[in-house]
Formats: sequence, C-alpha cells, structure tokens
Amino acid sequence: MNEKEIRSLAKQLFISYHLVRSSPSVPMQLHLASFDDDNTVYQACRDLFSFNSWIVRRHERPYWEVFSREEVVVLSPDADEELLSVEADKVYVVGGLVDRTISRSETFRQAEQFQFETRKLPFPTFLPEQQRLVLNVNTVVEILLQVRQHGDWKAALLSAVPRRLQGTGGRKKARLDRKRERREEIFSHNPELRNEAEARQVRERQWCRGKGRSSTFDDENPFENPDALAALALFNEDASSPSDSARGVVSAAEEGAVSSRAEDEKQREDMGDSTESRTRNGELEKNAQAVNPLFDS
Repeated sequence: MNEKEIRSLAKQLFISYHLVRSSPSVPMQLHLASFDDDNTVYQACRDLFSFNSWIVRRHERPYWEVFSREEVVVLSPDADEELLSVEADKVYVVGGLVDRTISRSETFRQAEQFQFETRKLPFPTFLPEQQRLVLNVNTVVEILLQVRQHGDWKAALLSAVPRRLQGTGGRKKARLDRKRERREEIFSHNPELRNEAEARQVRERQWCRGKGRSSTFDDENPFENPDALAALALFNEDASSPSDSARGVVSAAEEGAVSSRAEDEKQREDMGDSTESRTRNGELEKNAQAVNPLFDS
C-alpha cells in the first residue's frame, strides 16, 4: 500500500475503534493483529490518531498465530457461504487491506492457505442488487455491531452501507420518498386536500403549457380525476368573480398605497421648504454683512 492508502486504513481503524467504544450495550472487543512497531499502519495510527491512548487489544503476531482455527471466521466477499449470525464466541477477521486497484481474493487466499472458515456478508440474500461491494473496515464493523445488537441483517446493511452503493437513488430520492409518504398519509385522513392538490397541479401544468414548459412535467393526463376537475372549476369560478371580502382587501390595499404616496410627497415638500428656507436665510445674512461690515455672524 502507498502512503495515501495507509492513511486511509488508519482512519478506518480509528472509526472502527470509536464504533466499538460507543456501543457499550454490545459485548464486542476489537483486536488488531500484525500490529508491531515496524508496521506502517500502526505508525500512521500512532502519529495521526493517538493510538497510544486507545483501549484495544494489540497483537504483534498475525491472527492465525493468535487465535485457534475453531473460533475464527474470516470475512471475505469471495467465500461461498453467507454469514447469517454473529456469535459471541467467534472471532471475525476483517482484512485490513486498502488497495485502490482492488486486489482480488487476497483475504480469501490467505484464509484458505491456513484452512480457516470463511464467510461473506449476506448481500445476495438481503440486497441482491449489490453482489460485490468493496466496503471499508469500519463499515463491516458497524454491520457486525448492529446485527449483534438487534439481529436484523437487512436493516444493518441498509443503515451501514452508503446509499450511493445501495442503488436506492441517494439522499435526495430518500427525502422525496419520505415527503411523498407523509403527503399520502395526510391525504388519507382528508381527501379534500388531495383534490385541492391535484387541482393545483392542473393549474401549474396549464400555466407551464402556456409558457412552453410542458416538458418539465410528466406525460400523464392531469384531467383524469373528476374531483380535480371539479375543484379546478370551482377555483376558476372564484377567480372570475371575486367575493366581497376579496374586494374589501383590494380596496384597503389601494387606499393604503394612495395614503403612502401622499405621505411621501408631503415629506418631500417639507424637505424642499426647509432647504429653500435655509438658502434664503443665508442670502439675507450675506446682504447684512455687505451693508454693515461690523456685523458679527
């Protein structure tokens, strides 16, 4: 690994450590194997993330020399069987390899060499659209923590895996979906609001068609709903014959505008009179000085 990849792995280990430390309700320990003083990842953790203050199990030897074969499960996307449960008496090995060129089957070949049991995360079962994801170390640790806590693999995978990797459309689509669900819930309690919303949508599409912007809307016919048409007709009728209250509002607004303009004109006239008065007083003072040189200003 180059220097950039080493720093990336050190950061992932730092995040993993804090995930374990911030989950006291889940009995899980974090062990770091092959972490001797000459290890470049250890040096990066020590220099960049204060590794000496971590409360963690550090081993200078590799994992196949620290743990027995019966208790180790090596996680690899190349394994044949899926990991369907996280057991308390098992040691789950997450490969600490960051390679921007993605070295294939590195962890799997190592586990096969020392005859360790291998498992892969159950993406084919719970997220079939994502068969081969390249996950960070901290992401795998977070998934194991959540499964250990509530046992729901699908929820753990959805919450831990970034939406850009889930193929769900990202944060914007999720936000729009939540907004649509809330709107449908409101409409289910008050159907009149749905009619008003559909009528407003009809008006917006009519306006956009008049402005030559119909391409920004769907091609579906907005006049299929008779309730929406009725609400639209009621709106057009109200718009063509405004009520007395609407006339009163318009009249009051016009009177307010006239009154405001009158006040502005009066203020300008007062300012003009004041300026003219100061000018006239200045001329009288100059004339008085010309007539009487002893005049003290």
